Amino acid sequence: MPPPPLPSARNPMIDTMAKISLVVGVVWLLYALCQVAVLALLPDGALQGLFARVGITPPALWQWCLDHMLALSLLSALLALLFSASAWGLQQRREWARLSFVAFLVVTGLANFASLPLMWHFFGAMHQMLPKALLHSADGAQLLAQLQSGRMISMATAAVTSLVFAALHGWIVYQLYRPAIRAEFRS
Repeated sequence: MPPPPLPSARNPMIDTMAKISLVVGVVWLLYALCQVAVLALLPDGALQGLFARVGITPPALWQWCLDHMLALSLLSALLALLFSASAWGLQQRREWARLSFVAFLVVTGLANFASLPLMWHFFGAMHQMLPKALLHSADGAQLLAQLQSGRMISMATAAVTSLVFAALHGWIVYQLYRPAIRAEFRS
């Protein structure tokens, strides 16, 4: 009778990636739950009141985020829980976890690029929120120049970061689809 086949060697890259991702997911989940707790303890309209006290009307997108902050925090907690489950399943070499981890990588990579126009809009909104009297003063001109250079530096940094993470995520997806690594996963 032949001896049973030896178990296939586990790729240490997958173990390391799964452990790091699990830590990131748990920290993200704890942060999101703390955010939910703080928002639940704040009186209604407390954050909107901060804008009103300083005489600033937030742009429409900011207002929408303020109005739905609790729901957005709960969504963040749910995504963190799903990501943590995916990382745990990746460690256990489950096929569903490999596929969901790939989905998280692809969606995150796309979201990085989708955030670039939002960042551009953020700086435009900052410009619109400045008092009109300030814009026509010497200090206002200096502030506008700083805001514009900050916008360009932030956009360049965010674009390069998005490209680097897209390349990294693409490489990880490629690794997760290699036949030797796919063979480690089971349904």
